[in-house]
Amino acid sequence: MPDVSVIIATRNRREICERSVASALAQQGCAFEVIVVDDGSNDETGPYIAAKFPNVIVKTLRPGIGTSAARNVAALAASSPILAWIDDDAVFAEPDTLARTIQAFSHPRIGAVAVPFVNHRDGAEEPSVVPPAPDASRIWLTSSFVGVACAIRRAVYNDLGGCEPRLVHWVEEAEFGVRLHGAGYVIRIGRHGLIRHYIIASKYNAKSMRRLARNTLFAVWLNVPALYAPGVMAGQIARGLVESVRSRGQGLAKLTGLGWGIGSSLLAWPTRRPISRQAYRAYLEIRRRKPVLLEDIEPRLPPRVDFSDQVATR
Repeated sequence: MPDVSVIIATRNRREICERSVASALAQQGCAFEVIVVDDGSNDETGPYIAAKFPNVIVKTLRPGIGTSAARNVAALAASSPILAWIDDDAVFAEPDTLARTIQAFSHPRIGAVAVPFVNHRDGAEEPSVVPPAPDASRIWLTSSFVGVACAIRRAVYNDLGGCEPRLVHWVEEAEFGVRLHGAGYVIRIGRHGLIRHYIIASKYNAKSMRRLARNTLFAVWLNVPALYAPGVMAGQIARGLVESVRSRGQGLAKLTGLGWGIGSSLLAWPTRRPISRQAYRAYLEIRRRKPVLLEDIEPRLPPRVDFSDQVATR
């Protein structure tokens, strides 16, 4: 059985995805499998990757179902205890990133690891979005992770239902992170390894910004306890309105996204699944203080749900 399953969801980016897959296959120091999910591409991405890399597991979806659901398909096909996500426009910059990330699951509370990564935009490297943990001797936590560079316990991911498919794309990682905290798990900041994310300009078009605004509200409504939900929703709406006014060229998209988010939230009332107040307060404290040490926050965490197929602590 492999130690880790690398999951890459892609759509209409076969040459870009090829680079990402090649970097994954160059990893050393652990046993792994690579799973590529072609989410409804019309450029033959799936067959192209399968022909280039015969040892890669390729799942081709027709029609596309969105990044969130595509990752869920890959997670169900995975055979290792750890899922490692990397976007199709990102690459592993170091050969032992997977091996070192597996070692970061050294405590049963750790449900996910936020792997250090940097963005590259227009040929220039930007400041690190997720910097390495301050030191390797203790367990440092953050409140969320980004799908471009992370690892998750497969049992935790699958038993919590994976990513919310109604989000399709954008905010799905943060939404899952809230549920992860609700089950008594935490997100560790990785210390070693680096992923380079080469941002494609079209990623931030008006359609994406509209969905981002919608999903931000929708995710709050799904998971935040009733005591806090109205205030958090009001704050998100207020910030969204300010951003819409200040935004150049995408204000209308963000504004319509807010309306969409309010409507989606009202329609989703019966499917709300708020986490406990205790879990939410601990999550807020981690978000406010990050990075924070596990030893400082653990007394305030809710009991941990003991999912099956846990990776052994190392």
